[in-house]
Amino acid sequence: MTEQYDDQNEEQTVSIRSDFPETWLWEMIPVRDHVQLRRHLPHSITNWVTNVVCVSEEEGVGISEEVEITSFQSFFVEILSPYSVKRDEAFYLYIHVSNYLNHRFPIRVILRLSDGLKMIKANEKLSKSFCLKENDTVTHLVQVRATSLETAEVTVLTEVDTQYPQPCGPETIISRRDIVMKRILVEPEGYPTKLAKSALLCAHDPATSNNISWFISTPREVVPGTAKATVIINGDLFGQTIEHLEELLDVPTGCGEQIVATMAPNLYVLRYLNSTSTLKPSIKQRTIRNLKIGYQRILNYVHKDGSFSAFGYHDPAGSMFLTTFVVRTLQDAKQHIYVDQRLIDKAIAWIYDHQLENGCFSTMLHVFQDMGGTSKENSTATLTAYVILSLLEANIDVPKQIQTNVKYCIRSQHNPDKYSLAIICYALFKLNWNAEANRFLKRLIAVSEQQDNLLWWTNKDNSTATDVEITSYVLLSLLHENSTENLAYAQSAVRWLTSKFGPNGGFKSTQDTVVALDALSRYAKIVKSRQLNLNIHVEAGKHKQNFTLQSDDPLKSKAISVHDESADVNVAIKGEGCILAQVIHTYYLRHILKSEAFKLAIDVAPVSTIDQCSIASLSPCLAYTGPDGPANMAVMEVNLPSGYQADRASLYSLLESEGTSKIKMFEEEDNKINIYFTKVDKQLTCFSFNINENSEIEGRKDSIVKVFDYYRPEYNILQFYALSSSCYNKSDQLDDDLETQIKINNIPINLSNSSKDAKDVKKRDTSHVLPSEQVKNYKCIKVKDDATMNERLNPEFVIMNTDMETPKGMEANMPTYIEPTSDELKNMTV
Repeated sequence: MTEQYDDQNEEQTVSIRSDFPETWLWEMIPVRDHVQLRRHLPHSITNWVTNVVCVSEEEGVGISEEVEITSFQSFFVEILSPYSVKRDEAFYLYIHVSNYLNHRFPIRVILRLSDGLKMIKANEKLSKSFCLKENDTVTHLVQVRATSLETAEVTVLTEVDTQYPQPCGPETIISRRDIVMKRILVEPEGYPTKLAKSALLCAHDPATSNNISWFISTPREVVPGTAKATVIINGDLFGQTIEHLEELLDVPTGCGEQIVATMAPNLYVLRYLNSTSTLKPSIKQRTIRNLKIGYQRILNYVHKDGSFSAFGYHDPAGSMFLTTFVVRTLQDAKQHIYVDQRLIDKAIAWIYDHQLENGCFSTMLHVFQDMGGTSKENSTATLTAYVILSLLEANIDVPKQIQTNVKYCIRSQHNPDKYSLAIICYALFKLNWNAEANRFLKRLIAVSEQQDNLLWWTNKDNSTATDVEITSYVLLSLLHENSTENLAYAQSAVRWLTSKFGPNGGFKSTQDTVVALDALSRYAKIVKSRQLNLNIHVEAGKHKQNFTLQSDDPLKSKAISVHDESADVNVAIKGEGCILAQVIHTYYLRHILKSEAFKLAIDVAPVSTIDQCSIASLSPCLAYTGPDGPANMAVMEVNLPSGYQADRASLYSLLESEGTSKIKMFEEEDNKINIYFTKVDKQLTCFSFNINENSEIEGRKDSIVKVFDYYRPEYNILQFYALSSSCYNKSDQLDDDLETQIKINNIPINLSNSSKDAKDVKKRDTSHVLPSEQVKNYKCIKVKDDATMNERLNPEFVIMNTDMETPKGMEANMPTYIEPTSDELKNMTV
């Protein structure tokens, strides 16, 4: 039979389609007269709708008409799969092959899986042939299991099958093929832990050590295959920060303060690299791009009066703290990008308008950052100090009367804690009140912590983030009065700060990262780095390595993998110069550690009793149980089960009930929801939202919820949650008395596969299951009566036994006109 097919090859190279973005062409292009763009069309088979927005100083704003770009080919294949799965979970690949030609032809579908994916049925072939009809789509369903931790790849090749055994199509067939590749993220079960140890090492410097030793230990409860340790040697203090500029903080970035906090480090990197004459065009381009993105995003958080707040229009008024933070950042950013000066001026005027009679600036709304501890007077004085030093740091010409009033406010504080002392001390230096500032600085030195030539300050809340911020403000004061004695203290403070670097070059939270990078960049500018010419010896377990590092490229880092789960790490240097040595240790754990900071419980229930997996309701309850006051801003991270996505409507309903839920905002990531709370106290806060199943998964692993104090991330709690057992086994558990059939092309297919014995549960046979896009076109036939069905449905569903009124007006059906028959015409009268 195969002799009837004459394969006519089009002799064209077919590339692999793998680029499927949700949006395309979001660019800002300067135009003088005209400009022509050339871009590669994404690989999606779809219609792109685009328009152009033009802004001109002379002409104003113009918006073009919408233009459609159709990306189409008459024969193509697509793969439907979940975005991510966990190891050992099984999922389905829906392979759709579509033919928009006016004739049928035989096709062969060839599946190629990467090493991390295995077929469930060992004897199932990786290729299958079909006779693809004209203007039709066939679906090939394959079940696979993720077996290893990596980004898995699924590649599908579809081509004309010249060996098809039956007649299908014309005698002469043009050879056609399409290749699609899709990536699926395979994640480990459990929850991630990422630790970092850092040290500043200098050769021939009596005040700084030239070697360091660490011991890395992996807990017994670690998830197999997830432990990983890396030694990183960097010839530049900011090397790790520059490499991870877009991901400095391992926290969500959805509120206004977090957006500005991601902008500011780019300014400090530019300042540092410019001062050391090591700024490269590629790094400058990255930082400028980050500043532009941050500037556009922060505009969503401005109020009509010129102020800014953490959640924009969700807040009733602006925040003094955040408005000041924005003004300082944008004032510095306008040296590198365009910033509307009117925006800055209006915010400054708002700040001035809210200075009180006692010289203090009003706290206005809420200050998430806890300034001054539990004392309201100290908190107000500390906030005022922060406002004035920020304005003066930004080179804003603050009226003398406002500065004088600020001094009266600062004097009003009584028995300030170390945090207040540090900020007020630096503010006094900026106000040129040097005598009072030096008195505060001496008090700070007297209450400092000193050990092994390290110098730092710790506050009563035992928060590393707060300690980093206090030490950074003191470092700024020491650098302002850079005497020999102060520079010696500064060096010890820098050594302690560098030991607290996070794995991505940031610190714990937003404000500690911003202030610390600001202080370190100023220190590096004052203390010029020496020539770098080092011999470095690294021992990591049984692995030993020697290499050199020179001044040719100090930003280039050296990464050395540690192959043992527990090992001694030793780093020693000889020669001239300094390096930043780090050990980054990551792993996943199955067991949750107890927390004394929060209480957390989560209930999971199906919304429907017919299909318990289709929609699930998550109901978390949380309360703060820490040693001090409430958590100023708490964040809940809800990791979704594989194959589920959030029901956005139910999330928006939480914002409408802010008074009871305390939820200010939510943001969606690929497989996670971040929910932001205002102050969380000892009173229990409970709420509910839904998640919807979009991919069938067998053997689902438990998911995790994490709650933490944004400004003190070490105050956290984690909790696993599980769906209904039927959603783990994907077993059909319908009762025998409920028979449901679906007719496809008049062929009944029984969807009931249940057993009377609950212990005898069979795996759901999904070989006949079609994607939702196809199922919705077929008619479902209900066999049992309405009363029986109503018992199985969501109680909120209502069955109407009466005919609905025919809609009228715009919602009515379109009129239909039929030409009368000849007999009807004879009987008609005019």
